[in-house]
Amino acid sequence: KEKNAKIKAEEAKKDQEAKKAQEAKVAKEQKVKKEKNNENVQKNQEAKQEEKGQAFTGWVYNTNALNVRDKALNGKILGALTKGTKVSGEILNGWVKFDYKGKTAYTSAAYLSTTEVASQPEVKENTQNNQNPQQSSDSEEVVDEQEVAVEKKQSTPVANVNGQQAANIASGFAGSPYVWGSSNPSVGFDCSGLVKYVYQQLGVNLPHSSGAQFNSGYSVNINSLQPGDIVFFSNRGSLDHVGIVVSSDGTFIHASTPKSGVKYDNVYSSYYQKVFSGARRIF
Repeated sequence: KEKNAKIKAEEAKKDQEAKKAQEAKVAKEQKVKKEKNNENVQKNQEAKQEEKGQAFTGWVYNTNALNVRDKALNGKILGALTKGTKVSGEILNGWVKFDYKGKTAYTSAAYLSTTEVASQPEVKENTQNNQNPQQSSDSEEVVDEQEVAVEKKQSTPVANVNGQQAANIASGFAGSPYVWGSSNPSVGFDCSGLVKYVYQQLGVNLPHSSGAQFNSGYSVNINSLQPGDIVFFSNRGSLDHVGIVVSSDGTFIHASTPKSGVKYDNVYSSYYQKVFSGARRIF
């Protein structure tokens, strides 16, 4: 009897240990599953946040009539914004999503400055088709931005797809903070860090240095700039600053200073003409 009782006790002990082991296994599997679920939730939240874009406020500054569309890139034109008009919304992939007369609308960030611009008189929409073909793009009204570029410089080659993609990606970071030594979009950028990150998205690995980036690609004339071209400047006597052209009119985006962050400027302005050091084309 004592022997049988001992055997039963050992079997009960083994059963209890097996039960605990099974419970531990189930608990571990549930923990792993929970961690994966949390990871997936975080990824979904990050994806939604990325899709939502970053808060942005800018002013129309390098055109007197900026198209407003019902969707980005090739949407129906809803109207136009005059120079100096303030636009507040969310920026993503070079387009600002904002409220326009009670409707969700989009406009190109390439024509917006993060520095306030003086307002101009309202532009009335021209419904006639007898415009002078030689009229400058600044005085044209509700027309496509790409058409404006072609009419303004008939001899300017159309930007290649990769160059335009680089310009679009860079424009998506207008308003981001300036952080020295960074090429991380979740933190911010310095000037060469922005260029490095943008081209990295297109499969091109550039060094994190404006001086070293100047040795990449091939040289282009300042009068032949296209979206995606990299422009270099010497603010203190040596090459120390870089940006990415977003429009053939000379508009470029760059991580400027800790105070102003990532913003638009124009290479043909009096200041940047003085410090311009050259331009390179990667594609």
